[in-house]
Amino acid sequence: MRTLWKRVIAVGTVSSLVVLGMVTPAHSSSHQHKNSWGRGYVYTGHRAVLVCDDNANNRGLRIEFKYGPNNTLGHRGDDDGSNGICKDASTSAAINEFRICESKTGGGDDKCTAWENIVGR
Repeated sequence: MRTLWKRVIAVGTVSSLVVLGMVTPAHSSSHQHKNSWGRGYVYTGHRAVLVCDDNANNRGLRIEFKYGPNNTLGHRGDDDGSNGICKDASTSAAINEFRICESKTGGGDDKCTAWENIVGR
């Protein structure tokens, strides 16, 4: 009988953890854009960004993001075109959309991914 109760408790505990995992807010997850230019991430409950330039190609990489109720535009990046550089930033309100862009060192010739809407995800 004791063994049966141990199994019931174990199954109940596992079931509870599965249910809790299913109701965890989607916005607690992280999101990323990754391509040959580098990587851009949104994380920490949609309130922080990280961008990493993976190529020493004389092109800087940045992450652009819209946050808060008015979609305030923010950005963070590496503008010297070196590889291995990562930069981060945090925001006062949740990030709604983001994309990564690269441009020539000193500016110009921008290339950007499409905006990704992450509201509710």
